[in-house]
Amino acid sequence: MFPITPEAISADIWIVAKVFFLVGLSLYDVFAFVIVRQVDQMTKTLEVGFETPIRIFAFLHLIAAFSLTLFALMVL
Repeated sequence: MFPITPEAISADIWIVAKVFFLVGLSLYDVFAFVIVRQVDQMTKTLEVGFETPIRIFAFLHLIAAFSLTLFALMVL
């Protein structure tokens, strides 16, 4: 049986925190994808004159979310 040391408990807590962080970032990626889909539907439904900047912003948001997740995977 392994002894339970404070260092072992601390390491286990950080592993769980990292997993929760990566799960949260993955959910945020799904959210960013949903935003792109909703902007697409919105621009098909409404024509207000500035659809292109809204689409560009949505795609940049999606790219930033995926980039952040990839960076977190490399760092963690």
